[in-house]
Amino acid sequence: MGKIVTMVGYCHTKCKPFGIQWLHEGDSYTAVGSYSVSGSGDDAQNKEMHGNFYVSPQYKCRHCDNSSVFMCGNCGTIGCWDGVSQRVTCKNCNYEQNLGGTITDAKGSSGQ
Repeated sequence: MGKIVTMVGYCHTKCKPFGIQWLHEGDSYTAVGSYSVSGSGDDAQNKEMHGNFYVSPQYKCRHCDNSSVFMCGNCGTIGCWDGVSQRVTCKNCNYEQNLGGTITDAKGSSGQ
C-alpha cells in the first residue's frame, strides 16, 4: 500500500485554495482526492516529489468538480483543470500559459 502525500492547489474556476491527496507508490503519484483548506496552505509545501503524476478517474476538484490538474510554469502551483482548455491562467500568480507536457516534480507534505 502506498503513502498519501498532500499539497495545496488552486481552483481554476472559483479561485479558492484546496488540498490534493496524492497516492505515492514507487515513482508514481496519483491524485485520489481533494479537501477544503483555510488560508493559503503554504506550510504544506515542504516535501520534494519526483516521478510520474497521474489523476485517478474518481478525482474531482473540491470546489468545481474539474477532473484533472495542471502545474503553473511560473510558480509551480497546481491548479484544477477541465481537461479541455489549452490555455489557462494560474490563480496563484496570474501567469497565462499554453498547456503541454507532463508533471514530473512538485512539492507537497508527507502524510499517512
